[in-house]
Amino acid sequence: MKALIRRSIALATTLILTSIFSQSVFAQSTMTMTVTVDNTVNVYLSTDDTVLGTLVLGPGTDWTMTDTAIPNLTPGVTNYIHVVGDNAGGPAMFIGEFTLNDTLFEFANGTQSLLTNTTEWLVSDTDFSAPTYVAPADLGPNDGTNAIWAAGFVDAANIDAAARFIWHPAGDTTTPAYFSAAILPTDADLAMSAVDSPDPVIAGSGAMNLTHTLTATNNGPSDASGVSVAVTPVLPAGVTIDSVVPTIGSYAAGVWTIGAHPVGVVADLVITLTVDETTAEGVDVISATGTISGNENDPVPGNDSAVNPTSVVREAEIAMSALDSPDPVIAGSGAMNLTHTLTATNNGPS
Repeated sequence: MKALIRRSIALATTLILTSIFSQSVFAQSTMTMTVTVDNTVNVYLSTDDTVLGTLVLGPGTDWTMTDTAIPNLTPGVTNYIHVVGDNAGGPAMFIGEFTLNDTLFEFANGTQSLLTNTTEWLVSDTDFSAPTYVAPADLGPNDGTNAIWAAGFVDAANIDAAARFIWHPAGDTTTPAYFSAAILPTDADLAMSAVDSPDPVIAGSGAMNLTHTLTATNNGPSDASGVSVAVTPVLPAGVTIDSVVPTIGSYAAGVWTIGAHPVGVVADLVITLTVDETTAEGVDVISATGTISGNENDPVPGNDSAVNPTSVVREAEIAMSALDSPDPVIAGSGAMNLTHTLTATNNGPS
């Protein structure tokens, strides 16, 4: 029995998860997980906290072992780390540290780092199909003052010293214990707006006589990455683009590349156009539509596109003038001895 207890004392398992994640483009998410469980362990990933999920490690048995897995995190929804720890004798405990190397996800504490604790973790004495979650019991710090470590039951020196040993509050005899922690998709509400000036524009009123401004805003709650705006102009005959100037990022070939876009930051793309004198009148005939996207989940997709079309009017100052020659005319001075000339002039601008 002692041999069995000694054998069951420690299991150290290092799990490196590399996840392929897709939203607007494919991006790679990496999570490094180092966990120690007495006595055996299985680790799953799930998108439902009441469903066990997909096995990514296990079954882990006695003694230290290292495994590598490549699970897929589901974009736009919460993923859950499900740890099943089984104690076969001696003290029961679970300790670990977790690091996300990608801002596409975060833990419930709002960061990319998570340690075992009694705040972000839950534990159940029933399986994930019908969990009865409670806060885990804190069994002490990850240092030599902890009786579990000091007695030689486990060596967790490779785990962050701030991590806590945890288990079900009912004690060592509660086994298996079912632990859960959430991995949240980072949300960034990217929004577009558009203004034009003047509206309507007078055809031929001068060079660079129309401006369209597209504005990209990140309403949060998370910073955004990989942000770009597809710009689609509609230009009738007689309208040309003079310049496209972004306040942040760069513009080329119909794509405004912003890149990193922190919460609350406003970026403008100023499009300057010339509507010349030949442009036909029309209602809402000139436009520039901007559609924004980024790597993070966008919880409000309805504000991702914006357009503010411009109408065109034509104004023409038509003037008349008259000349007569000769004046006075001499009666009988010959056939066709008087000319009157009427002149009509368009002074523009259209």
